[in-house]
Amino acid sequence: MVSAGTQFNNLNILVYLEVICLNTKLFNKDFICTPDWSVEDLNTMLDLAFRLKSEFGTGIYHDQILRAKTLYMLFFEESTRTRNSFETGMTQLGGHAVYLTPMRPKSTTAKTPKTPARY
Repeated sequence: MVSAGTQFNNLNILVYLEVICLNTKLFNKDFICTPDWSVEDLNTMLDLAFRLKSEFGTGIYHDQILRAKTLYMLFFEESTRTRNSFETGMTQLGGHAVYLTPMRPKSTTAKTPKTPARY
């Protein structure tokens, strides 16, 4: 692991992220629920998150990590705090977040199944 005093620039943070992902199999792994992850993977993810947040606070930006990436968010219950946190994180890492509102039928339920088919 990297010592706490190590400073990263934009190039070596990408290398660091790649090494972290490859060593712990985090690359292309979805975070849906914690039981799907090992304790080592969870600790690695949290260590990296704390490091990125700390560096952002000191003026070291990593806005290339999610450049040209989009996160679509759909919540079963409205969550302003969670939505804003995800939007902020995506923006700070160079990505874009889109909040999708759940479709609520405005007409009878008989017409509802026809509507999504048009999309």
